Amino acid sequence: DASTVGLAAIVQRAIRVAVLGLILFVGLVGLAGHGFTLLPTGFVPQEDEGYCVVNVQLPDGASQERTSRVVDFANEMIMDVPGVKDSLGITGFSLIDNSAGSNKASFFVTFEHWDDRPTAELSQQAIVANINQRVAAIQEAAAIGFEPPSLPGVGMAGGFSLALQDRGGSGLGMLEQVTNDFVIDGVAQPTIAGMFTGFRSNTPQLFIDIDREQVRKLDVPLSDVFGSLQAYLGSAYVNDFTRFGRIYQVRVQADASFRASPEDIRQLEVRSRRGKMIPLNTLFEVREVLGPQVVNHHNIYPSAKINGFTVPGVSSGDGMSLVRSIAAQKLPPTMGYEWTDLSYQEDLASGSTAIIFLFSILLVYLVLAAQYESWSLPLSVCFAVPTALLGAVAAVMLRDLDNNVYTQIGIVLLIGLSSKTAILIVEFAKVERDEGKSIAEAAIQATKLRFRAVLMTAFSFILGMLPLLVATGAGGASRQALGTTVFGGMVVATVVSVVTVPMLYFVIQWISEKLGGGRSRPDEPISDA
Repeated sequence: DASTVGLAAIVQRAIRVAVLGLILFVGLVGLAGHGFTLLPTGFVPQEDEGYCVVNVQLPDGASQERTSRVVDFANEMIMDVPGVKDSLGITGFSLIDNSAGSNKASFFVTFEHWDDRPTAELSQQAIVANINQRVAAIQEAAAIGFEPPSLPGVGMAGGFSLALQDRGGSGLGMLEQVTNDFVIDGVAQPTIAGMFTGFRSNTPQLFIDIDREQVRKLDVPLSDVFGSLQAYLGSAYVNDFTRFGRIYQVRVQADASFRASPEDIRQLEVRSRRGKMIPLNTLFEVREVLGPQVVNHHNIYPSAKINGFTVPGVSSGDGMSLVRSIAAQKLPPTMGYEWTDLSYQEDLASGSTAIIFLFSILLVYLVLAAQYESWSLPLSVCFAVPTALLGAVAAVMLRDLDNNVYTQIGIVLLIGLSSKTAILIVEFAKVERDEGKSIAEAAIQATKLRFRAVLMTAFSFILGMLPLLVATGAGGASRQALGTTVFGGMVVATVVSVVTVPMLYFVIQWISEKLGGGRSRPDEPISDA
């Protein structure tokens, strides 16, 4: 009762100085909007998925045996990291580049259960940083660990990813040089923890230059020449057979000892159409060249993929902004870039936040306009939304979070919750006004009648958000983002709205009646306002 009487006195005072109150309210709205623009942007929070991916790349042309030794050495380092449970090394394939090569390897590293990693030192971020610190000591290879993306299936690594494109036909050598310079410039930035590219254009290769005129003279089908090279040096599918209740494939391939050196290629033979065996060394020339092991194309253009991640406390949106500035300064006119994987989705979704919020508020306004059959009365309800936004922004800033999808979902939820709180007051104020009371009396009486209901509604939802605030484990980051936004917004909206909503109702209703030709009661405190 004492708090209700005290609140009624505050509301009465606010109505008497409504002009000053409006100025303060506009200031709060501006502060909320400005604070929202200052929030670091992101797409989805980086979740603790319980595993990570480590990419290993040796110098160009390194053999698979050499790669296997490095993998065994790296596996011992990884297994010594606290919090790591198991490690699976895959030799000859890069998960980050999605390409095969004798000098490439990848690790799937699984962690202990979330309940066994309660401290920050055993979080996914800390474990990956520990792994990177250890594998950086490997001198024979470049190894780096990545946190997995929070959305499964959208790439293999979290952080940011992009594809540098050779749009002017500068050549793969120039693309490699620009890519390496880009990575060096990125790593030099204090907010970027690491960047990696697996693109190489100078891998040692053997080029078989076939003399097609000689092939025609010796009456050898050209397809047989390529087929023989494929079967002996690679493999060729023959057929299937069934045994032990399973289907097996039959593939032919020369034994490893007979395809270990370039000289072995000269020992191969092919049958001509006349049935004679022709040595393949009479049909082509083998020479050593340098070239790319894999050439990827992104939107038609030859491209090099780059993955990176920011230091703790820096959002993915800030990292992408920094990459944009580096690209604007460093990329030549013939080169360009496009975002890939999760970064593409984040870039695609950017800029739509304000539109979503405006449509949400517009929907609330139109529903209330139809309910109250008034265009002015719902304004006092909708004006309660900025107070919730101010609390959400303050809470997100205090917890050092970013403006991501879950934050925006929380704000949309706050639009409905804060409007509901305002409706509890405005609806009763309208009833009191229709019964003949003055606008000020109606606003004050509605505040008294609905103060307890407002608190009950607000506290029930605020206390319901507490488990999300302290969520840990799988999905903990997303729950914290949503819970923090709604908790902070409801606290501030509840405290501020119980004063500003009656004041705004008084101002809007008074203006509406004046413009509509209505007549105020003699005891209306218009002069004080």
